[in-house]
Amino acid sequence: MLQERPFGNSNAEHHMELNHPPQAEEVTTSGPTLNCFWRIMTDPGFPPPVSNPAPFVVTTETFLGLTNQVQALAGMVQTIKEVLKSKDEIGKSSKGGSPFTPEIQDKPLPANFRLLALELYDGSCDPAEHITTFHAQMALY
Repeated sequence: MLQERPFGNSNAEHHMELNHPPQAEEVTTSGPTLNCFWRIMTDPGFPPPVSNPAPFVVTTETFLGLTNQVQALAGMVQTIKEVLKSKDEIGKSSKGGSPFTPEIQDKPLPANFRLLALELYDGSCDPAEHITTFHAQMALY
């Protein structure tokens, strides 16, 4: 609601002026949005920043709670590191090696076993035709 107040000396002739809060200084910018933000940030309606804020006090209970959380997180990180390390070791041992377990690898091959002679794909024909041929040979094997 707007209030009216007399302008100047009370004994002098009265001029009525509306009682508005002081306006933020208008700044010429490249667009109306920036000007809006400028007014918001410089509006005297906001309280001024505190120059000497009260010192932040951490209670013993809070400190111990945070310490427990940090220790729990450190334990989780250690567990994750161990799992990743074990997976990396498994990955390194199986690279280039057989996908079969030692028990399967130790079994002897049958006497009449022969490797299937498949032609390598050289890119000169339709790849779908090569795959169809491969499937047919594997089905017969």
